[in-house]
Amino acid sequence: MERVVEHYKLKNIHEIWPNLNVYLHGGVYMEPYKTRLDRVLGKEIHLLNTYLASEGYFAYQTSPEREGMQLLLGNGIFYEFIPFNRGFFDENGNLKDKHIAFNLSQVQPGIDYAMVITTNAGLWRYMIGDLVQFTDVEHYEIKITGRIKQFLSLVGEHLSLDNINEAINTVGKKLNLEIDEFCIVADTENCTHKWYIGTNSKVDKTEIMEVIDEKLQLLNDDYKTCRAHNLKNPSIKILSTDLFYAFLERNGKTGSQNKFPRVLSQEQGKNWLNFLKKNKG
Repeated sequence: MERVVEHYKLKNIHEIWPNLNVYLHGGVYMEPYKTRLDRVLGKEIHLLNTYLASEGYFAYQTSPEREGMQLLLGNGIFYEFIPFNRGFFDENGNLKDKHIAFNLSQVQPGIDYAMVITTNAGLWRYMIGDLVQFTDVEHYEIKITGRIKQFLSLVGEHLSLDNINEAINTVGKKLNLEIDEFCIVADTENCTHKWYIGTNSKVDKTEIMEVIDEKLQLLNDDYKTCRAHNLKNPSIKILSTDLFYAFLERNGKTGSQNKFPRVLSQEQGKNWLNFLKKNKG
């Protein structure tokens, strides 16, 4: 839409698409992008979330006023939910042998669950890698809170992707910033988190890091405890957004079905740091 507006020298997208009223999105946390989206719009539109994957179509948001997405129960998919906690998953996000899977009649709101599916296409108790929470157990409405393999826990801080996204959203609103991309690398040698923020705005990186750190301590008691004892001050580096897209392109990950990983694995982190070194990031 930005390119269409630029190409035709428009004030906003509604000058060429006057009937645009609904924007469907899925697979990405939308909050940090809303300011950027609003800038290209001429009037308010409805945002609706969807949950579609290669393995099946799981849920969709029935109304902008509803926080969660309605789980689809008639699509030939049987759902189970494993609580994402230290009892059932190790520090690397691997499922332990001893665990419990709940069905829809047993789930509770506000708990991170790893979603497991059995489908009439042939998948049998397949864990798709997403974490979900139930926002409404009566109507089976869920929201995606992260990925099993994308969480931070160097020394027991147990930061979920949901915590991280909320912190980014907070700093964007508080400091009036557009943060288009970001990622985190766990520095095991120095026992700290390294943040890489992609924005083309003029910013005070120290202020950004203070807001993020403060918000994470409010959201997560484990993180607050670790910061007080053995987790050192996080560091931050401000980068051009183009560097994030260039990294994806170099790895053959361009296109609408790809997104930048927020918590980088050890191998991803190594590749990212090498890329920044070569590109003077």
